[in-house]
Amino acid sequence: MNLTRHLTFANVASALALAVALGTGTSYAATHVHLPKNSVGAKQIKTNGVGAKEIQDGAVGSPEVADGYLTAGDLDAASVAGFSSPRAYGVFTSAGVLVPSRSRNVTVTPESTGPGDFCVTPTATSGIDVTKTTIIATPDYSDGNGNFHIVQLIGAINPGQLGTCPGGFTLRTSNFAGPSFVDIPVAVSFVIP
Repeated sequence: MNLTRHLTFANVASALALAVALGTGTSYAATHVHLPKNSVGAKQIKTNGVGAKEIQDGAVGSPEVADGYLTAGDLDAASVAGFSSPRAYGVFTSAGVLVPSRSRNVTVTPESTGPGDFCVTPTATSGIDVTKTTIIATPDYSDGNGNFHIVQLIGAINPGQLGTCPGGFTLRTSNFAGPSFVDIPVAVSFVIP
């Protein structure tokens, strides 16, 4: 078929007009048509149609993600590493001295409130807010008198609690001696998740 026989001015002009109309109409719609808020939902978005590039930082938080939906594979390596080990942990002797090879991101000080009272304070670099977490502690039977040791959490500093350990946890160690517990210094192992 000979194409030049059908190539007339009218055909070329109409094809050009159609191309211009379609091209400018699309760009007009993209810049001037505004959809009402919340008018686009899951039914209008194709599968995998929205990715990280289309989501603004901070736009999706815990309330928007269903429990059990994310796995470790969905998080970056730094986030996963943060969950795999405690933020702070340690062992201290009955004298309140940290064992460096078994401790991380904490300081310990014997308290003047009584024998067996210790202040365990997370370092600033640990990022720990003692009012939003707890400490898990157990006697470390490597040091201290007696055989029946216990460790009690007296408290993290909140209004109305002991004020001698600001920003930390006050632990009290005791030993069962006869009919009651007696406060004495003993070694302690602990973790702050």
